[in-house]
Amino acid sequence: MSEIVIDASAALAFLLPSQATGAAMELLTRHDTEAFIAPYIFAWEVSNVLVKHRQRGLLSPDTYEQAFRDLAELEISLGAPPSSDQVESLCQLALGERIRLFDAAYLALAIDRRAALASRDERLLDAAQRSVPLVDLRGERIP
Repeated sequence: MSEIVIDASAALAFLLPSQATGAAMELLTRHDTEAFIAPYIFAWEVSNVLVKHRQRGLLSPDTYEQAFRDLAELEISLGAPPSSDQVESLCQLALGERIRLFDAAYLALAIDRRAALASRDERLLDAAQRSVPLVDLRGERIP
């Protein structure tokens, strides 16, 4: 079973109808044959977006709770918290690639595990194309 690093934008395309794309739904069909992995910060980043959506009234209480159940069903394996040295290395990667520190964590994991990276984030995909295989989920939005 091969591994795919799933970033927050990819997970949100699975969880929120407003973020869904055809490419993301196609990737979900491969979940039985692909292991989804993410860095430690993934849970915080995705949860933060869901909390913001709930606070803004964009998600009902039921939809909010369902999103967390759906997230758990994805069985995304999370990496360990980074050491101080690893954080410093991530900062250097972020600076060198001109991406957010969070995005550097996804890219570093994909590089380290020789895994593909699934994302809808244009800057991250642009940076990652030089280092790892991509699963570009920016395809057509589902109405």
